[in-house]
Amino acid sequence: MRGAIGVLALTLPLIGFAEGFADPMRPPTTFIQASTPSTASSLSASGPVLQSVYISPRRTVATISGQTVMLGEKVGDATVMRISENEVVLRSGKNLQTLKLFPAIDKREPGKTLSQPARIDRKE
Repeated sequence: MRGAIGVLALTLPLIGFAEGFADPMRPPTTFIQASTPSTASSLSASGPVLQSVYISPRRTVATISGQTVMLGEKVGDATVMRISENEVVLRSGKNLQTLKLFPAIDKREPGKTLSQPARIDRKE
């Protein structure tokens, strides 16, 4: 019994030190707060943002600005018209808006380039 009390007395101070250690794999809190805007502000400030798409034989859903929606449901004042692997099409009145999952990636046919390099003629 005395041994158990002694071990307990020695380990209690260590518990207090354990709280001070942060998870080394967790991003800094300033990064987390900056990268997760509220749904209302992300819809109004920069428009809706496609965050993920889930397609299965039973259902197809997309997450747009933190809101999970299915075909025909509303995101703000727009209706989800189409959900595909990489994009979602929204209709607001007569306007169609395409949200891309990876907007920075421009898909082209193989061998096509945006502009051909300038040809340099050398005189020898």
